[in-house]
Amino acid sequence: MNYYDGITKGFYLEQNENKTRYEITDEYWQELLDLQSQGKEITTDKNGNPIAIDHIITPQELAKKELYEIEQWFERYDLQVKQYQRCVRLNIEFDKDIAELDLEAKKYQERLKMLRNNWYFKISKYNNIEDSVEDNKYGETLVSSWHFVYKVVDSKKKQNTF
Repeated sequence: MNYYDGITKGFYLEQNENKTRYEITDEYWQELLDLQSQGKEITTDKNGNPIAIDHIITPQELAKKELYEIEQWFERYDLQVKQYQRCVRLNIEFDKDIAELDLEAKKYQERLKMLRNNWYFKISKYNNIEDSVEDNKYGETLVSSWHFVYKVVDSKKKQNTF
C-alpha cells in the first residue's frame, strides 16, 4: 500500500499522524507514476483522490516561453545586423530590408521591456527569473500568448475584462 498527500503532492509508504493522506494500491501508484512520466501532472480530485491530468500552462510559463522566443529572435537579429554592417563596409548589397528588421526589433524590444518590468516576473541583476505574476499599474493581470495580451478576470471586481 502507498499513500498520496495532496498538500505536499508526494507519495508515502505510511499514513501521517493527521490521517490526511489518501491510500492507494501499488498498481494505481505505478499507473500514476507512468502517467507522470508521460507528462501528466498528479493532483487530487474534489474528494482527495490522486488523479493524473494534463498540465495546465500558467501565465508564468507563458511569459517565460515568450521571453525565451524573443531573446532567440534578438540573437538572430544581431547576426543579421552584423552581416548588414559588413556589407556596408564592403560596399556590397545586403539581401534583407534592414529598415523592416529594425521596425520588428523595436516591436520586440517594447514587448521584452513590458515582460521584464511590468507583469510577469522580475529579472535580478544576475538574470535569474523569479516566478511571480504581478498586476500592471491599472490593477489588471495579463496573460500573454505569442502576439496577443489578454486581460484576466479580476477576482476582486468579479467583472469580465476580456
